[in-house]
Amino acid sequence: MPKPLARVTDPDALQAAQGPRAQLSIQVPQRWFATGVELELVAPKRLACQRCEGGGCDSCHRTGVWRTPPEEMCRTLRLHLPVCQRGGVTLRLVAPFEDSEIDQLFVNIRSGDNPSKGVRRLPSLSATVSPSSATVRSLPPGRVLWLLAAAAMAAAAALAAWL
Repeated sequence: MPKPLARVTDPDALQAAQGPRAQLSIQVPQRWFATGVELELVAPKRLACQRCEGGGCDSCHRTGVWRTPPEEMCRTLRLHLPVCQRGGVTLRLVAPFEDSEIDQLFVNIRSGDNPSKGVRRLPSLSATVSPSSATVRSLPPGRVLWLLAAAAMAAAAALAAWL
């Protein structure tokens, strides 16, 4: 089943949700905050519970951790780092992993000298793919669906205007 392209979420409902929450802290070079970049990160197999910060609480059954999927591919996340002059931001991801008990993941991103282990900057699409060489096969599956939906809507709008 394909993943949804986007979901409108009520921030108050997210805050009130009682499901499992995990946290992950990473660092990236300060210059990445100045332009905003796409990141790819591989989450560790265990993440600290966000509610107790790894100390152990009723939510995490006193373990202090939540398990992520065992396969590295299933723990790989793509994030958009927004432009931020302060050198730090926290992103909340809803249902970050398939087949995982984690409902929300808080990714604390801070500036440092080098990116954390498992974190890399993705090249921008405009820098790596020229318009003449772009193919649908070079795009991630979620973007392919979005592109097809956008093309269908544009064709429907053009047809409605023509009629």
